Parts: sequence; C-alpha cells; structure tokens
Amino acid sequence: MKALNAKVSATRRKLTVYAFFKAFWPFLTFVAIFLAIALAGVIDRMGSAMAAVATILFLGGSILFILQGGRRYTPVSREDAARLLDRQSDLRPVSASVSRGSQKLWQKHRLRLLKEAQRLKLPSLSREWSRLDPYWMRAVLPALLVLMGVFAGTDASARLHRALFPDYGALVGADGMVVEAWITPPE
Repeated sequence: MKALNAKVSATRRKLTVYAFFKAFWPFLTFVAIFLAIALAGVIDRMGSAMAAVATILFLGGSILFILQGGRRYTPVSREDAARLLDRQSDLRPVSASVSRGSQKLWQKHRLRLLKEAQRLKLPSLSREWSRLDPYWMRAVLPALLVLMGVFAGTDASARLHRALFPDYGALVGADGMVVEAWITPPE
C-alpha cells in the first residue's frame, strides 16, 4: 500500500508542476524576457525616463499575468492523480483499493489489485507538455537567461538592479533638476 501511495503522490507532484506551468507560463515567459533584456544591457542604453516606463510596464504586466495565472490555476487533488494512474489498468487498482466488499472476497481482490498496482508506471506527461509548450520555451528561456548572465559577466547584478530600480524621478523631470545650496559662514 505504501508503494501505491508513493506512486499517487509522485503522480500528483508531476501534475501539480504541469498545472502550475500551464497557468503561469505567460508570467514566467514575460519575466524571463524582461530579465534577458536587462542582462543584455538594453535597459542601460535607454534614457532614464524610458527605463522607468519600461520597468513600470514590466511591473504592471507582471501583476496582470500573476492575477490571470491565479484564476487559471486549479490545484491537483489526490483523486486526479489516482484517476490518471487508473487509466493504465482496467482493474483501476488505485480507486478500487479504497472501496471494500465482504472480507474474504475483499482480501482476494486486494491481492490482485496490489499485483496490478506494482505494474503501474508513473505517467509521462510528454504529450501534454508538447501541446502546452511545443517550442520548448521552458528550456530555451532559462538557457537564454544563463547565456545573458554569462554575457553580462560581473555587471549582471548591477544591470538587473538598474533595470528593476530605475530613476523614477526622471518621469517628472527630476533627472535635470539642479539644487544649489549656499551656506553663509558666521561673521
């Protein structure tokens, strides 16, 4: 029974990762592209006001994509994982192991179910993944981020900091403001 519970738990984890990626892939893609642009130094080459606008658009878009993903995400239940495992056998060993009939018949049936459950394999979600992400962006974008990080070298953290925290005062003209202060010494 422990082995069966382990298979159900592992299947549930796989389904949860898939459901999370399915719901939040626009947000993850948006963040990866922004960070790649920042690491490439594009935001550093923008004017102060333009960099501030780009960051504000990024933050607004991120909030929008997170809210959208939160609406689309549905948690995966143990029953979902059991249903997916049960598809592999006509005996439905996961679902049937919960219900009970008469004791003698139940013991015989339970042994048969446990044998069948040992043959169950963790489901491969490759068909679902290929439909959701046919261009393998889940691998390409992290690889692009690593490449841009290597390209940025030791300036990577500074570029990310300048991209995420630009001079917002430039939006209202504070970048051209000059303050002159004179201190008159006592006589």
